Amino acid sequence: MGVIALSENTTSVPVELGFLFDGSGQISPSDFLSQIDIAKKIADTFNISDGLARVGAATDSPNTRVLFTFNNPLDGRNRTPEAVKQLLDKTPHDQGAARLGQGLQTVDSDLFSPKGGSVDVSKVRKEKENLHLGH
Repeated sequence: MGVIALSENTTSVPVELGFLFDGSGQISPSDFLSQIDIAKKIADTFNISDGLARVGAATDSPNTRVLFTFNNPLDGRNRTPEAVKQLLDKTPHDQGAARLGQGLQTVDSDLFSPKGGSVDVSKVRKEKENLHLGH
């Protein structure tokens, strides 16, 4: 397993950081918690705030769903680093069948969309072994 090197506050431009967790029964409880811990470490490296890095999360499991959006309609609790880590700690491990395809569709339609509070910021995506930055 490789080492992820992260530096403090890696961005000063607006980004949307979305996490999709494998909540299926194929993931052991300890590996599930490792996913959450890695996400919290990654989130710690961004300037989480309304105007810079905004965070959302979803699970892929029998109950695939968005856990919290970039613009949480309830009270905006995902706008500070500590609040994001608290929300990530509440991520349920539903177990059951893996539904990665459904999870990716949910993230696309319900998180990285106006419905999920997504705005026009630079996107980072991987296609055919090439990394692209763009809108």
